Amino acid sequence: MARGADRLRRGARFTGSLLKRILIEERPSITGAPGVAVHSGNTRFALRGRREGGRTTTVIWAVIDDNRVVGANRWSYGFREMIKREPGYGGWRVRSDPGALNSNVIGRAYNFIEVGNDGQGVEGNGVNVDNLPATFTVRPLPNGIVVPIFILSFTIGSPPGVQFLHEPWIFPFPSPIDGICEQPPPSPARRRTTL
Repeated sequence: MARGADRLRRGARFTGSLLKRILIEERPSITGAPGVAVHSGNTRFALRGRREGGRTTTVIWAVIDDNRVVGANRWSYGFREMIKREPGYGGWRVRSDPGALNSNVIGRAYNFIEVGNDGQGVEGNGVNVDNLPATFTVRPLPNGIVVPIFILSFTIGSPPGVQFLHEPWIFPFPSPIDGICEQPPPSPARRRTTL
């Protein structure tokens, strides 16, 4: 385990039995214990892990399936992990095995681009919401889109009360703007002049 983890920290590629062994042995790091977080639903692909200063990042692909307001133009997102089985736009499948990650297992996801949102001025998507018509607003990411999600692992507190936390963060995905176009007021009736 230690040897595999050391190779992972150096950005090594893993395939076959070595990858399966690491997936089994390193898995506890995603569910709460410290260590190198490694996860993939398809062992045919190269897997990379990155660890810096006690923090580990893992990337999965997931489909957004709901949202909840957590602040001004900020939402938390429910998600389910996806795997890819075919080239092109098709071949995406929701993982259904016991090792699949979703918002019920590891918590709800947040969108990096919404970090600075406060409901006024220029938001994370680059739009100045003060200039929007009253019927247009920033909206959450739509259900059904597939996005990369980073599982950020980090610690808070000091010994002996150190806590290991794991938060899903969506790759910066611009929050959409949507609304209803206002109808222009009717033109005043013109008077007919008889000469």
